[in-house]
Amino acid sequence: MKKGMMVMTIFVALYMLISISAVAPSFAKQATQTTPTTKQQPPTSQFTKNNVMVHTKFWDLAVDHFVINGQSFSFPNNYSQAKIINVKVGQTVNCQCFYKLRTITIGSITKADVGSWGSGNTYKIAGGLYFPGPPSHQEYKIKARKLPKFTYADVLVWKNQIGVNGNKEWDESLVYNWTAAPEHVGKSMYLHFDVDSFFNIQETDENNNGSFSASGCVAKFIVTQQALTPKDMPMEKLKDNK
Repeated sequence: MKKGMMVMTIFVALYMLISISAVAPSFAKQATQTTPTTKQQPPTSQFTKNNVMVHTKFWDLAVDHFVINGQSFSFPNNYSQAKIINVKVGQTVNCQCFYKLRTITIGSITKADVGSWGSGNTYKIAGGLYFPGPPSHQEYKIKARKLPKFTYADVLVWKNQIGVNGNKEWDESLVYNWTAAPEHVGKSMYLHFDVDSFFNIQETDENNNGSFSASGCVAKFIVTQQALTPKDMPMEKLKDNK
């Protein structure tokens, strides 16, 4: 009897050992899938569950208007609507293109945004003449500039001055001057302008920077030969006109 009880005891012990071994891997797998502790969570300085603490897109650089020889024009919707301007050989053309630097809504700006976006990031602007050709080529002026620097104290001032639903804006411009030459006669030339030309800044709106097919080609120049004055006319012509 005692021998039978011993055999039964050994059998029960072996059964329990096998059951525990089978359950252990499943339990371990469930343990690894539990929610991580606070120390394992992503740093809250970057993200929280419902609110982005540091905005990945903060600035918007947008073309605004342009001035040619003192006359102001709005940016066209596409290059086919570019302002047509007649120019004589020897005439100097003064071009100035204006654009805006715009933040996200002021109420959305956090202290973390100031550290990431208020340090004066670099961007590039380009403006000049584009010749469709053939052969096509361009004569551009390219400049590197920095976005405005600001502190959280500045943000608090903006909230009082503009309001939490407004945007802080800065006005900037690029000047490009050129003189019509004899080789320009009969050729199509476009004044092209765009901001953040090399995509240094990830913007809230990438479609208002002045791409060639959109609002970037602001004017189309048609160069004609300068009318001859009596001083430049041959003597035979002067005699015929008497």
